[in-house]
Amino acid sequence: MEQFGDIKLYNCDCMELMKQTPDKYYSLALVDPPYGLPKDAVHGRGKLKNRAINTMNMKWDVAPNDDYFRELFRIS
Repeated sequence: MEQFGDIKLYNCDCMELMKQTPDKYYSLALVDPPYGLPKDAVHGRGKLKNRAINTMNMKWDVAPNDDYFRELFRIS
């Protein structure tokens, strides 16, 4: 954890952090989970279709499961 004034930044697995967080701890949770796009999805067209994102191996892009949303709703 790093702290900048009143702001705390955590570099960790969000599921592990949420499991340690009390119910209704946050009044607002801003999240950016992976979209879980199909591997054959087209990202852009025209000039953009050949950008790096179309050729990258995106193993991290897995849609969040029900446990993720249960924890998110529990803490917020």
